[in-house]
Amino acid sequence: MRSPELTVIEENGSYYLKSSDFDSLSLADEVRERAIAIIEMLNDAVKFQIHNFRGVSKDGVTLIEEDTKTAEYQFLSCL
Repeated sequence: MRSPELTVIEENGSYYLKSSDFDSLSLADEVRERAIAIIEMLNDAVKFQIHNFRGVSKDGVTLIEEDTKTAEYQFLSCL
């Protein structure tokens, strides 16, 4: 079993999660669901080491194509 490549990118004060897991997904909703699962796993791992860690959350999906065009998809949910 191969682990996905994960990278956190900071750009102008915003942070983006990049993962090879997203490469085979074609719908923004699929990327969102996979990102949520990855973030939950990362939060749990960090909370295990840093007990007062509050965690991070997703804010949307951004598609960055090779020619540097971007498309953003925002998902709203009730709290």
